[in-house]
Amino acid sequence: TINAQLVGQYFARVGCICGPVIGKVTDDSVIILIEVDNEAPITCLVNDCLSGAILRSTKLLTARKPHAFVFDGLESDRHYTVRFEGFVNADDRMGSFTTRKREGEGENFSLNLVFMSGERGKVGGGGISSLTEEKKSDDGTPSSIWSILGGASQHPWSGVDAVIHLGGQVDINPACAAAVVLLARAEREEENSHAQKLLLDEALDHLREAYRTSWSLPGTREALARGVID
Repeated sequence: TINAQLVGQYFARVGCICGPVIGKVTDDSVIILIEVDNEAPITCLVNDCLSGAILRSTKLLTARKPHAFVFDGLESDRHYTVRFEGFVNADDRMGSFTTRKREGEGENFSLNLVFMSGERGKVGGGGISSLTEEKKSDDGTPSSIWSILGGASQHPWSGVDAVIHLGGQVDINPACAAAVVLLARAEREEENSHAQKLLLDEALDHLREAYRTSWSLPGTREALARGVID
């Protein structure tokens, strides 16, 4: 008798192009966004660091479109790690988050929030600005606000419960300009024709690319993958 267990799989031509982005985290749930470059079944695994319990969800993801994995029934005030199966760069696309303490648990209930906005990029939707550019500290070590947030949030119970982002992170204007040209061409095509749908998809992809670029910058990607942005 031969016993075997499938512990992981990936498709050689599938890669992650955005994410993971840890979205809303409550005391018992989380939303995780991911995007891949080719259609494939992708598995998201959420691991409870205290009990070792693993939750998994598998979805057939379409190419170059964001998809959300939703996990409910999590433990409150618990640290979880996030990993994926199904694409080649999974080892480079991990994440983590800490669920919030349920109101009423413990003697005191408090949240530590960081508010930020306005670090919109200046170059082609790249999200490059004074807050996301790598800078040198007094000792020569590169640092940025995103690197600081990402570094702090990688530790369980880091003390940062959420970063409330008020907008202005992605410079969408260059992408909008390109999308408007494509939409104008789409209007001249026959309604619901294949040519029109291709132009509409290309216009949307220009907008998505602005987010992919900005959210993949050093520091930014790590912060978004560690559950500190709301």
